[in-house]
Amino acid sequence: MLPIGYIVDENSLLINQKMKKLFLIPMLLVCFLLGSCGSDDDNDSEISNEINGTWEVSNVYYEGDMNYGNLDYQFIGQSVSFDDYIFDFKEDGTFTSSGAYTVEFTMIMNGQEYTSEEAVPYSSVSGNYSIVDDKLYLETQSEEHEVEIIELSSNRMILNASGSAALTGGMEGTANVDVMEITLQKQ
Repeated sequence: MLPIGYIVDENSLLINQKMKKLFLIPMLLVCFLLGSCGSDDDNDSEISNEINGTWEVSNVYYEGDMNYGNLDYQFIGQSVSFDDYIFDFKEDGTFTSSGAYTVEFTMIMNGQEYTSEEAVPYSSVSGNYSIVDDKLYLETQSEEHEVEIIELSSNRMILNASGSAALTGGMEGTANVDVMEITLQKQ
């Protein structure tokens, strides 16, 4: 693995501050998926009862790919630390989420790996949630996200999400998060 700033091929492609911005694009997509409808099914009611309360995020892992202009690469993110990142689910179907975390972000481009530790900035969102068929729907004022509930017990929850976003502003592109697994511990 090469740190940012090293020559990466025979054409002397230098990964500089402009390239470092590419590290942030997938992380912004992950923030979008992290934070930001009803059913009469009895199983959904049981899940709703178990999800109520305050949950602290203990692990975030994601991987995907991105094309941005003429650059194509894969990325992997693994959380390394958290700053009070919590989700609070209320019985009335509302939720709040706030906090920040640091991620070790690896970008794989042209057979080379570039790794950087990056802070995912503090964010705070609130909205409504519902559960239908082991899917958690988070609805904020401007967005709705579907997240699969992989595991839910009295003290641990694992969520799985995926998504994509169009990139604009100079170069056009697409960022895809193929796998995002979030582990939370009940407080």
